[in-house]
Amino acid sequence: MKILLYSHTLLYPILTGRELRIFHVWKLMAKRHEVHLICQTAEEPSRDSLDVLDNLFASSSYFLYKSLNSQPNRYSIFKIIRDIYKPPLEDYSLSAYDDAVHEAIEKKVKEEKIDVVYTYGLSARQYVGNLQKTAVVYDIGDDPTVLHFRLMREKKDLINKLRAIKAWLTARNFEKKELSKLKNVVIISFDDAKVHRRLCPANNITILPNGVDAEFFKTTGKSLSDESVLMFSGVMNYEPNISAAQYLCREIFPLIKKEVPEAALYIVGRYPGDRIKALDDERSGITVTGAVADIREYFNKTQVYICPLRSGAGIKNKILEAWAMETPVVATPLSCEGIEVAVGKDILVGETAEELAQQTIILLKDKELRKQLAYHGRRKVEEKYSWESRCDILDELFNKLIRKN
Repeated sequence: MKILLYSHTLLYPILTGRELRIFHVWKLMAKRHEVHLICQTAEEPSRDSLDVLDNLFASSSYFLYKSLNSQPNRYSIFKIIRDIYKPPLEDYSLSAYDDAVHEAIEKKVKEEKIDVVYTYGLSARQYVGNLQKTAVVYDIGDDPTVLHFRLMREKKDLINKLRAIKAWLTARNFEKKELSKLKNVVIISFDDAKVHRRLCPANNITILPNGVDAEFFKTTGKSLSDESVLMFSGVMNYEPNISAAQYLCREIFPLIKKEVPEAALYIVGRYPGDRIKALDDERSGITVTGAVADIREYFNKTQVYICPLRSGAGIKNKILEAWAMETPVVATPLSCEGIEVAVGKDILVGETAEELAQQTIILLKDKELRKQLAYHGRRKVEEKYSWESRCDILDELFNKLIRKN
């Protein structure tokens, strides 16, 4: 097939979950088909980044973001109500509309006789919505309503709760009014798809779960010592990760320390802000690393990976990576969403801080249970979560759409 891939973010380097899924899937799709890439980016890409993309795709081009119109904060009741019921598209865009991007897409579709256009980004419709003879697929990733509902539910103080309620209602109306205009939608998990189907019943939905590179995330020297090393990881300017790290350090880890005084905790991930940096505490055994050269080094010395997420949407790649690295996992139920888990066999689950701490303590004291969870987690990744299997899902979808056209 001839496929045009449009992304609202540069696919490489992989800095956040936005790039992770799209890059790995389309790196493999480009081996199966003739794929042309058009993407947008916040800053001039490095030569290394461009070389990677040029080598992967039949052609690749990029456009720098155009500045969004910044409006002064006016908290009038009228503006709040207007934004809720008629959400500005700019609120869900990383860039202002760019005529050059629109023209580049239409030109590529015409010149290359593209069979399928695949887009990534909530605002993609403004660039491909008028294509008539070419099948278009919209990958929206996580469902925005699910994400904002969970963030709202987590807020405690009145002001932040009200702001979060506004964000949730706005996302819900945006989804109903804008995303309902999309025809073929790709979404990341079954739970996200249920909400999207309720809000946009006319859309055809394909679930494309995350995967993991099991060849890269493969332990080469897993420590089986009795050192009590714990770990949580993620992009640390993402609100659900910030909240989870604070919850772990302030409520869960102190309970673990009471039973296992020598326990140490690593918070690993790029872009830590002041709230994350403030968690670093040598006396308590908490280390905030910031960006690391190779996260596998931290997995190799970790005895238990803790994933205490209470908000967020989609599938948590951090659990798949921990499984691939043969690291036993303790997680909240929400962290497991979209992943086929066997509680007690490949993961331990806790709802409250006390439950999460107790499950972690059990693992730290039971080497055989750690080995069992590590073994079954790795097997689960190898059998069910390869990126190749995700490409098969897209091929089936594309063939169906082409036959219809």
